[in-house]
Order: sequence, then structure tokens, then C-alpha cells
Amino acid sequence: MVHLSIPFTESGERIMRAKAAIQSHPIHPMLVGFPLSLWIGSFIFDVIGSIWSIPGLWTTGFYCVVGGCIGAVLAAVPGALDWWFAIPSNSSAKQRGLLHGGLNTLTLLLFIYIAYRLGSPSAAPDSVALVLMGIGVVILGISGWLGGTLVYRNQIGVVHLNANAGK
Repeated sequence: MVHLSIPFTESGERIMRAKAAIQSHPIHPMLVGFPLSLWIGSFIFDVIGSIWSIPGLWTTGFYCVVGGCIGAVLAAVPGALDWWFAIPSNSSAKQRGLLHGGLNTLTLLLFIYIAYRLGSPSAAPDSVALVLMGIGVVILGISGWLGGTLVYRNQIGVVHLNANAGK
């Protein structure tokens, strides 16, 4: 269910609730763990597999790259909806969100290229693929930091209405 209304608090502040949500739970943060863990895992599997020449780890790394790409596309759709509809225009959050999405897109394209370069699950990653994976993981970390800033500093997706409901 995609929310299209713009809710306000009792004091008139705009609530920047995620627009792509399931029963008010934002979808984007539910999905970002998949590309994060799969791409970081692929890098770890391929580095260890290359050091000790373990083909099974190369296979696992390849499938993690592919799974991470699929997860990234699935996470990007609700993230883009949130950027278009939840973040106010001309705000630092809008610019930060654009940079966040741009870095994620760059990382996705990089890992698609890595999967293409490897070609198959049985291929051993060469030094170029390992360096590109390392660069992708660093870019992913920077983008994740920006995403965290959107939530914690810009309060995107944070609703304070029930914060003290238990008191």
C-alpha cells in the first residue's frame, strides 16, 4: 500500500513518513539488508577463496553478487518512491537522498559489471574483480552512511506521534 497523503502532527509539523510502506512499515529499510550483506559477503568469500584457492567460495561469491543485484533493484523502487514523495523539495534531505540513490546506482552497475566479468559461478575472481568489489563495498558504506543521515538527522520516515505512548 502506498501512502499519498501528507500527514501533520498536532502542532502542524509535517511528518515525513515513508510513502512506500506496508501497514505503515517502510519497505526500503526492510530490503536494503539484502544487497548490503550479499555484496559484502561476496567480497569476503572471493578474497578468502582467492587466498586459499577454494572454488566453492568463488561460486558462493558469484551467487552473492547476483543476489545482491536483484536485492538492490528491489530496494531501489520503494527508495525512489520515498525520495519523490516523502522528502520536501529544495531541502538538504532531497539533495542527500539524490546522492544516496546515485551512489547506490553506481554500486549496482559496478556489481553487474563484476558479475559479467566473472561470467560464471566457477570462475576464479581476478585481482581486478577483487579491487572493484572492494571499491563497491566502500561506496556502499558511504551510501549507507548517507541513508542513516537521512533517517537520523533529516528524520525521513520517523514518526514521533507515538514516541511516548507508554508513559
